[in-house]
Amino acid sequence: MEQVNPYWFIIAASVVVIISYFFNLVSRRTNFPSVLLLLILGMLIKSGLILAGVPSFNLDSVLELLGIVGLIMIVLEAALDLKFSKEKAPLIFKALIIALLSLTTGILTITLLIDQYLDSGMLTAMIYAIPISIVSSAIIIPSVVNFKEEQREFMVYEATFSDILGILFFYFTIESAHFENAGILAVSVLANIFITVIASFVLSVILIFLFQRIKTQVKLFLLLSVLIVFYSIGKLLHLSSLIIILVFGLMLENKEAVFDRFFKKYVVEEALNHIHVNFKLITLETSFIIRTFFFVIFGMTITL
Repeated sequence: MEQVNPYWFIIAASVVVIISYFFNLVSRRTNFPSVLLLLILGMLIKSGLILAGVPSFNLDSVLELLGIVGLIMIVLEAALDLKFSKEKAPLIFKALIIALLSLTTGILTITLLIDQYLDSGMLTAMIYAIPISIVSSAIIIPSVVNFKEEQREFMVYEATFSDILGILFFYFTIESAHFENAGILAVSVLANIFITVIASFVLSVILIFLFQRIKTQVKLFLLLSVLIVFYSIGKLLHLSSLIIILVFGLMLENKEAVFDRFFKKYVVEEALNHIHVNFKLITLETSFIIRTFFFVIFGMTITL
């Protein structure tokens, strides 16, 4: 096979990013989810490659890697959207309850349907049902930009909670396959979550204290890399690693409630504000890139 000039790959990747940006603009005007447009783009690219006689290649490992990083970025981006305050407490609580009810109802309904028609067993059916039931913020958030402020906030909170709860439910279900006793499973999961939450809080405080004192300009991707390392180590230790990402994002977004109240004398306020604003921007930009290539490549793996 003749070697392809690498500049064609660079051009192709850049064009995909440019198209994804315009898909976002279309989504803002029409409320049509941009991720569905990316899936369609991926399927069209696959069809074009087949028509051009380009041999097919396995993208599973690339898709898995993008999926892991994408999952981290989705939870981090979602956590950085959750601003808590006394005024918003009723709205947040309502969004949490509705997200929980809609998620559990969807999971139970789809699980029963899959088990009924495919006879796959309840556990397997539930593993398939959970991702289908999640009201993904990747789809919802770009679709509600033209809503009224309160409606938009409610939808963002609900989609965010649906993402986070759904992901936690999914990993809980996967872990349950290794336990025969429900009591042991419950104790194991609760202990796991408790240990992870405590560790996440301590690590987040240490990270924020350290990074606010770093004077070099290049530090935000370093912070993101450290978070990914913690997530990966947590997964290797069979901890609920997404909680690490969630807790860090929540603490940074709600820094006034956490650090001004308990650690005020240790906080360099200007540096912390700088980290918050710029890290949020880095997260949004990185999520955009990861989401773009994940859904395009996912579309390329779909066989019609």
